[in-house]
Amino acid sequence: MFNCHENPIMPPPRGAVAVSFINELTICEKSAVSFLRYWGSTKTQPAAIGELIWQLGKEEGQSGIQCLDQISIILKEKSRRPFLYHDVICDCVGAHEMCFAKLISLSAKNQKTDAMIFANHLVKPQALEGIYNLAQKFSHILNLMIRPDNLIERNSNTANKENLDRQTIDFVE
Repeated sequence: MFNCHENPIMPPPRGAVAVSFINELTICEKSAVSFLRYWGSTKTQPAAIGELIWQLGKEEGQSGIQCLDQISIILKEKSRRPFLYHDVICDCVGAHEMCFAKLISLSAKNQKTDAMIFANHLVKPQALEGIYNLAQKFSHILNLMIRPDNLIERNSNTANKENLDRQTIDFVE
């Protein structure tokens, strides 16, 4: 993991260059980046597993765990260059993370051609179809987690319901 706050003077490696901030992403993109970051460390991976199981139940949660694990394997073994991501506490979003976030959000909208452009930046050609299919599955899992009724149930503050509805509509459209 790359933490740009540890040594802000040194330029980050190419794939970790900050291209955005986490608060500028859609809820789908934030979720995708966050899960990927948590999954990337043995220390934080149990938190990702717990969140998937808690949010979705055992069966759907296990499906999410398998999907995220397969995505991580492809990103490690079939990537064009080593996949770089920022630390879980970092508010920056690296270039690789942004490509991944866009892949997930475009897959959720069934915009395969555009999603494949971002996938092509991440993985070798033989892995494109596989990562796209996994991105579709993972985007469906994220959609289940961020649907307004699920978020409202978990958060007693219903003042944000209209904003959550709007973000979810953006996610699934």
